[in-house]
Amino acid sequence: MTMAIKGIKLFFSPLLVALCSAACGSEPSDAALEAIDELEAEIRGGTVSPTGAYEAVGVVNGGSCTGTLITSTTVLTAGHCVCSGSETTPLGSNPTYTCSTRATFTFRNVFPKDNPATPVNEALSRANVSVGGNVVVHPNYTRGQWLSNDYALIKLDRRVEELTLAVRPIQVERPSPLPAVGSTATLVGYGSTDDGGGNDCNVSGGSLKRSTSVTIDALKRYDADGDGDFDGVDAIAGRTIVFDDSAHGSCPGDSGGPALSANGRVIGVSSSTGGSDSNYDPTYLAYGWIASHSCAPFDNRFPDASFCSDPLCPCDNNEGDCDSDAECAGSLVCVANIGNQLGLPADYDVCRPPPPPLPPSSACPAGQRCCEPGPGSCHICIPSGASCP
Repeated sequence: MTMAIKGIKLFFSPLLVALCSAACGSEPSDAALEAIDELEAEIRGGTVSPTGAYEAVGVVNGGSCTGTLITSTTVLTAGHCVCSGSETTPLGSNPTYTCSTRATFTFRNVFPKDNPATPVNEALSRANVSVGGNVVVHPNYTRGQWLSNDYALIKLDRRVEELTLAVRPIQVERPSPLPAVGSTATLVGYGSTDDGGGNDCNVSGGSLKRSTSVTIDALKRYDADGDGDFDGVDAIAGRTIVFDDSAHGSCPGDSGGPALSANGRVIGVSSSTGGSDSNYDPTYLAYGWIASHSCAPFDNRFPDASFCSDPLCPCDNNEGDCDSDAECAGSLVCVANIGNQLGLPADYDVCRPPPPPLPPSSACPAGQRCCEPGPGSCHICIPSGASCP
């Protein structure tokens, strides 16, 4: 269950709930939750991130949770950050939780875009920049396991380029290969921290962004239907990346924050903590769902040479700047140096439908011959006595 103390989201580990459910037949008691609630809800064992680092990581609804800008218009956070009510939905039952339809995301300590309507240049000083957006919650949130599929997206009302000078999204990692047990990830968040004396999460984070490196201990899966195996039914409950480190990990308030791979891409979303565990729901399980709600069209007002490089959102027709056909959606191909046809820099490569196949040489009518760019293909038919252009 989640509760709010002094604006901080508190929660109990689904791993511990699973253990208790097996032994006790129920979720944790109100007394147990009260004991947890006595802790103030940042990353424990972490360090304050330098100014300018992880600028795409901000706060949701004033600081109760953390979130990550993953495309120019979309923030990834946790479902429980925007929903309240039952956090377990038995398979075959209808959810009883309710979710907000709107949320606010705040970039903290970034350079805003200048507002030409004011006499000062806002872009010269760092400030907090907030923007609202529509909420989309994963359709299998809470199904089959406590806080399962703990994902939510905030579809921002304005693009990040309209709001800030230099903030760039943090890409979501490709779904393959899976995060490897024993590999190291970086956790980032705005939650509570500790006092260094073994009292985890007992110090207010002070609205500071912290990060720490932690080793992946397990990719935990759940027996959602209790039949002792792991089949397609159990897959609905998803999995959890478990970081088991008593000195380093997430705290309440870090909910919705990212776990970043070695190459700096999002591999998990902070869902819960309990004991030495920090539990993150992996993005590879929700990759298709994230992509279906996250990819904004190219905006010619904000040319971005890296726009097509995000594998989550390959470029569509007339979008660029692509570097290869692999960065174009479907059967589109990357056509070089045609940006000026679309009001873009002339050296932009743009995704376009492939040209129709060239007709065979025999396609020319009587009295004409074919100018061939290559064996067996006809570039243009010309009169028999004319020279090829």
